[in-house]
Amino acid sequence: MTSAPRTPPTSSPSPATLLIARNSRQDSLILWQLFATAYGPLPRLQPREYSLAAGERLRPLVNALGSPTNSWLVKLRLRIPGDGELDLAVLPALTNLKTLHVAGAVGVDDGVVRAWARAAVHDRRFERLEVMSLRGFAAVTEKVLGYATWIGRLRWLDLTACHWSVANTGGEWEQVGVEEWKVGRRREKEREGAPLVKVRMGDYSKPGKAGRSYQEMRFVRVEKPVEERKRKAANTVKRTVQKPVMRQKRLKNMGDLLAEFQNPPARSRGKG
Repeated sequence: MTSAPRTPPTSSPSPATLLIARNSRQDSLILWQLFATAYGPLPRLQPREYSLAAGERLRPLVNALGSPTNSWLVKLRLRIPGDGELDLAVLPALTNLKTLHVAGAVGVDDGVVRAWARAAVHDRRFERLEVMSLRGFAAVTEKVLGYATWIGRLRWLDLTACHWSVANTGGEWEQVGVEEWKVGRRREKEREGAPLVKVRMGDYSKPGKAGRSYQEMRFVRVEKPVEERKRKAANTVKRTVQKPVMRQKRLKNMGDLLAEFQNPPARSRGKG
């Protein structure tokens, strides 16, 4: 007699059920998501890590990782294949994405990041994205620094080994060193409360790990207080307002004209 095939649970599992599933190597993303939806951060779940082959498609992965209630967050690491064939346009549909790491040589350029940023503005995507790392893409230029500001919650931006123009930064982004970046990220992780899913697709590795030299270009978003911006704008307007010079000149000429009528020249009085 053969047993019926097992189907994914339809109700929220208990902690005992999850423990049994892990011990029997039946732990899966679906089971973890059910537990995270039912219990959330109390008790706090340890991050779950999953590795996928480079040939996986992004659309099914995005659908599987999505959370209608945003009860968990996603940290996604992608290694773009050598041919650059990966549908990155579907990433904004992952509404609970918090951290995105993409590495490779081709497949990401200014146009791709601009499309992500437009989706954030017009379709309210990437509302929970705080960290974006695009490493090794020579087609990513300084324009990305402007597009990245359209993503409201994005605060950490890593453009290491991208186009050299990225180093000429300004505006809302401040370039920081590696140690400052690591300390800041460590503090952020300590404050995380929602359960986290970590997914690695392909052979993800950082540029330069094999001994090649590369330029670290990491940025932290700098936002000035609203009151400071208003005060600066008011001071600028005050300095530029000046009293019109032409009006003063006209008043002086009118006074000279009245004086001539009151005191006519002596020759005119003699003839009268």
